[in-house]
Amino acid sequence: MRVRSTRPCTIDDCDTHEKARGWCYRHYRLWKLYGDPNYQKPKLTDEDRLNAHGTMMAYTAHIRLKVPICEPCRNARRVYAGTKRPYIEELATYESIHKKLQSHRGSATAHTCPCGKRAEEWAHIQTDQQVVDKRGRRYSRDIQDYEPRCVPCHRRMDRALVTHCPQGHEYDEANTYVCSQGKRQCRACAAARARIRSEKKRTEARAA
Repeated sequence: MRVRSTRPCTIDDCDTHEKARGWCYRHYRLWKLYGDPNYQKPKLTDEDRLNAHGTMMAYTAHIRLKVPICEPCRNARRVYAGTKRPYIEELATYESIHKKLQSHRGSATAHTCPCGKRAEEWAHIQTDQQVVDKRGRRYSRDIQDYEPRCVPCHRRMDRALVTHCPQGHEYDEANTYVCSQGKRQCRACAAARARIRSEKKRTEARAA
């Protein structure tokens, strides 16, 4: 079993235990990375950081100096925030659009819904730029196509955008009813489910 050294680091003013070559772990790593156990990284000014376009270092310098943020630095921030790739308008997903809404227009709770209540969510209004993702979520890649809404108003808006049930039946006056939970239901689908239940009961009765 290897015994840990109790000798101090040979670098002046360092009381940490020796790790290798007579140095502690920190000074040993500095020597291994930079060739000098006493290496010190140069201190950069905010102007130096600004010149490193497309990095988080430059992005924070923009914030501190209150300088308009360039697009390469915005992309660096988006990658750092977890989008994994620079923001591209034509490839914007449902999640990235809502992140952009939060950063550019703020939280919906700071606004009032047209019904008079405090808004809670950003609601997509129907436009020609509507996109539907694989999960069936409708959204727009233009952040101006969203309005602050409370949850009930938002749900009513979403239901108004859905004109057909999942089976393709149209939600017209003759084919629509409201169930006890207050949700819109398709009469054709309800009749099909009733037929299946009746057939199952008849089958079970004949088997008995």
